[in-house]
Amino acid sequence: MAFLSPLGDEQRTTFLVVSLSQRTLLRLVGALGTAPKGSRLDRMSIWELARTLVDFYGNDAEVAAEVDRALEREIGISPLAPAAATLEGATALSDLVLTSRDPLRDLAWALLSAGGDASEAARTRAAEAIQAIITEYDDAEARARAEEEQRKNAEPDAAPAEPDPEEIARRVEKETASAKRGRERALKRVDDMRSRLVELEESLAAARKEVRTERTGRVEAEAAASRLAGERDEARSRLQARTSGEVQRLKDLIEDERERRRTAEEDLDEARDAEARASARLRELEERRAAPGEAGGEAARADPASTATWSLPVFTGEFYDSIRSWDRKVLRTAFDKIVRLAEDWRHPSLRAIPLEGLPGHYRIRIASDVRLIYRLLDGGRIEILSLIDREDLQRYIRTAKTR
Repeated sequence: MAFLSPLGDEQRTTFLVVSLSQRTLLRLVGALGTAPKGSRLDRMSIWELARTLVDFYGNDAEVAAEVDRALEREIGISPLAPAAATLEGATALSDLVLTSRDPLRDLAWALLSAGGDASEAARTRAAEAIQAIITEYDDAEARARAEEEQRKNAEPDAAPAEPDPEEIARRVEKETASAKRGRERALKRVDDMRSRLVELEESLAAARKEVRTERTGRVEAEAAASRLAGERDEARSRLQARTSGEVQRLKDLIEDERERRRTAEEDLDEARDAEARASARLRELEERRAAPGEAGGEAARADPASTATWSLPVFTGEFYDSIRSWDRKVLRTAFDKIVRLAEDWRHPSLRAIPLEGLPGHYRIRIASDVRLIYRLLDGGRIEILSLIDREDLQRYIRTAKTR
């Protein structure tokens, strides 16, 4: 804590003037730069130098530390410091100097009545205090005798000397100059206060500008946060919609896979049926080859139903036009179905379905999305009409009705 912290500005100024020399104050002001800009330190009085230091003492730690070190160097360590270190000692010292009507008498009495380990030393110092009282009385008595002798030697009828006009003029001039210096100091302090006020106003304007900038930045940040929140919600909605679409797509894939599986199972069944028919015909042919030719002829005449189920397929130009857009696998399956249709158009594996609105027309399934259109003719013939997509079936029926 700084030494002069408990004092006011005027008290600090007075203490510095009575404690430090003008040279010391001049050195401190020059080193710390506390004087106003443009001031000449050699023309400043001791009071002005002290005031410039006091102006910065309470707010500048460096100024306070340098002033305290200068006081310690000039005054030195006070012999009263141990007594003032306690509350009782500080109170006693203050009362002795400020309120006592006879400080030397009260000091001598305090030393004489002191007890404890230091009582002998205190009594010795009491003798010194009493001796100072004696010296004070002797000096006062000597001054009184000198004044009495001076009055006796003075002429009794001598008229009081009239004041010298030049002396009065010099005194008035001196007082006027002192007043002018005081006025200049006051004006200078007013200018300093105005400069500080301008600096404070500039600092306040800068602070307000920073506040406005920070407020604008905060508003922009809030707007950006709102925009990001909206984008986040939109992205979340898109993700959810995309997820729903993906789920639907997967469901469609699963359904298509199930359809392909059913188609494969149907194809497997048809293949097994074809294999069974082929095996039966192979056995029949082997039996015919093993039997004599005559017996074979008789067996053929005896079993006319073996060729009664065969129908002649008749391929139309429309059929040849329709097969150009299909791949080989579909065409192979289609011709296998046509062969089976020619062998026995009533075979249950064909699953023939009549077309609504077109009498005598039928369709059979080739693949999951492919249908074969045909119709039965007289004379055991089958007219192969077209190989179309399942979605084009209704359009085909409408077109066929207009032919």
